[in-house]
Amino acid sequence: MRKVMISALMLVVLFALAGCGGNEAADSGGVKSGEVTIQMKNMKFSPAKVTVKKGTKVTFVNKDVILHDVVQVAVKDYGKMEPGFESKEVQSAGTWSITMDKVGEFPIICTQAAHFTAGMVGVITVVE
Repeated sequence: MRKVMISALMLVVLFALAGCGGNEAADSGGVKSGEVTIQMKNMKFSPAKVTVKKGTKVTFVNKDVILHDVVQVAVKDYGKMEPGFESKEVQSAGTWSITMDKVGEFPIICTQAAHFTAGMVGVITVVE
């Protein structure tokens, strides 16, 4: 009985420690340049936040079996203003790329079937 309790306690500790790790998918960390890939998978952009140098090519890859798109607009402004950029529909296993040539912070959402309401949002920050 004691071995079972110790084993159970060790499992609880292992799961707790596993949950303490960072979420690399949430933020790519550091400034990227050249070419950056953002996956569209499980109704999320991954990484959801990325910082790139001006002139960096950002490629979105659809890893889901459903359509996605990339629309540069904040959720609160969707339907109220024109997007800064907008992709075509990206099929499963398809890609879409854009070269980020303006400095600033660019919120992105997926508007296919209002995926942004399920959390498919992100931010691309462009620096000099």
